[in-house]
Amino acid sequence: RLNKDYVWIVDPVDGTKDFVARDNEFTTNIALAYKGQVVVGCAKASEVIIAIQKAITDGRKNLITVPIFKTTIPHPITGRSGAGAVMLRPASQGTGIIAGGSVRSVLELAGIENILSKSLGSNSPLNAANATLEALKSLTPFSEVAKKRGLTMAELLN
Repeated sequence: RLNKDYVWIVDPVDGTKDFVARDNEFTTNIALAYKGQVVVGCAKASEVIIAIQKAITDGRKNLITVPIFKTTIPHPITGRSGAGAVMLRPASQGTGIIAGGSVRSVLELAGIENILSKSLGSNSPLNAANATLEALKSLTPFSEVAKKRGLTMAELLN
């Protein structure tokens, strides 16, 4: 049950309908965002609404916070999931989100405004969304890099 203080943004990534033993079974994959955090959830059910609720419950367990520098990511990175990979690169102001399908959904919900991406390998929307999530998960903010090197943020960025 969701509290009124929580506002979830739900964006469908992929959905399929299977016939299993004379019954319809709906599979849904959704991207969720909440206060600068993002996650991808996946679930199956006989009704679409129940599948979405189960995907939200599944996703809430693994929320990640995305480090954003100005309006983009701090450094280029590649994420892998299954046979799919997604390459993410920082972009200058005014570029927008150059991405397609499920990658765009995840990046928009993460709060990133300017980024370049390329989907490699598998065409699966779920693999692309999970690969994007893996890439965002392994980003290192500038503050951590400065701390490891014993520098201030101003020294690091100059």
